[in-house]
Amino acid sequence: MSMENCPICKEDSTPWFHINGHICEACYIGAITRCYESMVWISVKDRLPEHQRIIFVFAKTKNGKNGYGVATFIDSVKMNEELSRTAYSHEQVNVKDHPYYFVSQEVRRHTFNNVSYWMPLPEAPK
Repeated sequence: MSMENCPICKEDSTPWFHINGHICEACYIGAITRCYESMVWISVKDRLPEHQRIIFVFAKTKNGKNGYGVATFIDSVKMNEELSRTAYSHEQVNVKDHPYYFVSQEVRRHTFNNVSYWMPLPEAPK
């Protein structure tokens, strides 16, 4: 194989992987490593997502199996504040019993119960 300049590091190297040009092995491995390092599960005990943020969730199912899904995080206090300014103020929830919800993006009118971990979704492709 011939040597080329990697479009990322600009070093002469043997082309190793093709993404809009050939990149060197070191840059490819670095990109994959950064991707995996950003995929960290966050415990709901440590921190909750921002209101109305779409996230990836982990929860145990009713049968004790691992469950995963994409959900929107709803902070009940903020939702009630928003509802109070609309014709739907009668739809407010009991914040003491339900301080937050994880609403499924995949199954209509479904909320995830027993969510223990979440992580941000990756940025959209450019």
